Amino acid sequence: MRANTVGLASGNHTGTITFTGAGINKTVNVTLTVIELAPTSISITPNIATLNIIDTQQFNATVLPAGADQNVIWSVDNDTVGTINATGLFTANAIGEVTVTATSNVNESIMGTAIVTVMEEFVIGDVDGDGYVKPSDALSVLR
Repeated sequence: MRANTVGLASGNHTGTITFTGAGINKTVNVTLTVIELAPTSISITPNIATLNIIDTQQFNATVLPAGADQNVIWSVDNDTVGTINATGLFTANAIGEVTVTATSNVNESIMGTAIVTVMEEFVIGDVDGDGYVKPSDALSVLR
């Protein structure tokens, strides 16, 4: 924290400082406390995702206000369907729906969510559903 020659004080870190000014027959003490901005909300992008099994999706969290601590803790409500790492990278593991949550590092009541739907990969032309397109698939369509 610092003050300029006309008494304008500013701070760029949390903390407390007392400034003392002396004049004619008078001394004035002023205490300045700089506090950290508290997070008020978190938004996640994308907020909806549809993936195939083994696909990945990078999620990003924005904590408001902009000057608040931007660190979040990532989690999912069903780690059978998908998992998420500390940087927000989600991996789809099984068919289903899962909620991704980013929770404020400084206030666990502040969180944002996103929904992920994991589907079975569909292969165009795979009539029998075995994951491959073969001549027998074409014959099945012609019948």
